[in-house]
Amino acid sequence: MDEPAPSNATATIYDVARESGVSTGTVSRALNGHAEVGAATRARVIETAARLRYRPDPLARGMITRTTALVGLVVPDVAAPFFHELARGVEDVASANGQLVVLCNTDRSLEKEQRYLRTLGAHRVGGLILAGAPLEAPAAPADQSEAPATDTPVQPAQPCVFVIRREPPGRQGAAWPALLLDYRKAVREEIGYLLSLGHRRIGYVNGPGARENATERVAGYRQALADAGISLDPELVTDADFSIEGGYAAATRLLDRTERPTALALANDHMALGALQAARTRGLAVPGELSIVGFDDFAVAALAAPALTTVRVPMREMGARAMHLLLEQMALRSGRAASCKSEPAPGTAAERVEYAATELVVRDSAAPPSAGARADNRRHQGRKTTEVLITP
Repeated sequence: MDEPAPSNATATIYDVARESGVSTGTVSRALNGHAEVGAATRARVIETAARLRYRPDPLARGMITRTTALVGLVVPDVAAPFFHELARGVEDVASANGQLVVLCNTDRSLEKEQRYLRTLGAHRVGGLILAGAPLEAPAAPADQSEAPATDTPVQPAQPCVFVIRREPPGRQGAAWPALLLDYRKAVREEIGYLLSLGHRRIGYVNGPGARENATERVAGYRQALADAGISLDPELVTDADFSIEGGYAAATRLLDRTERPTALALANDHMALGALQAARTRGLAVPGELSIVGFDDFAVAALAAPALTTVRVPMREMGARAMHLLLEQMALRSGRAASCKSEPAPGTAAERVEYAATELVVRDSAAPPSAGARADNRRHQGRKTTEVLITP
């Protein structure tokens, strides 16, 4: 019988095959969890590999499988709290499952995103997580002869999971999973909370652009007002960048109106911090003279003065769930039995969609309007009184 590989030598797949009495192909399939390998054979191969301290060569494995133990995570702004918390959740699960995460920051540039997708594909990553609202191409100049040449949008061949965005239309084959937030429901709940405190003139500061997420937020705001029998005042709705500066500028526009709102709801917590600053510069006490609510529940929300009432989004948990979904897709693509267990994703065969749960977090930045504001509310609403009930 051949001697086992010396303890001071690097064991190869051939050593494991010889010691286990199987082919190198069976060793590979056993170690990669393929379902067609019997339980006894798999156990023998795993025991032999552990005894010989065998470590697969990732380069050789990649040449055979045409993939690597790498996954790409593409985000629009890695500095934004939402996306770095999401990345932590992705990495938690990836690391536990022997995968390395390649983080790509697009700076909200479609051209940069497309370049990353080509590069990740060329490096044969095993899968992709695409996070954030879909990016739009720059507007074409009036003189089309000056328009830069554009390539056909990249359609990744690797398994994908979409986070806070849907799969683009037109792709052939089975749909990839999408992990979304129900912005309409969450905004409707937080506006309903302000209404329940007695506010009737509520300003809303949305995120930039005409993207689906922004449209859904405004729809939730409209619905909450309609539930209370209040007509929408378009001059109480504006948009801004997802930043402290953007929130400050938008809040300034709304607070400088002759009939200012008694409450402001903003599309994220950084924008709400800007609104707090705008209130301070105008000598408005929060929440005594102006209520402010945010969205996302960044760590800074609880540290603000006053602490922000906001909507909690499970950012890290969403990253972990996205990575679980990607591992499932990668296992299905390679024919392996999924070794990372998770509940089957709900949704239809045409589109696999999951919605992450949100939660209204009540802190110190919202309160009933002052007596003067209440009188103004009655003047705007007439004598109608509406009880507001929002079901989570």
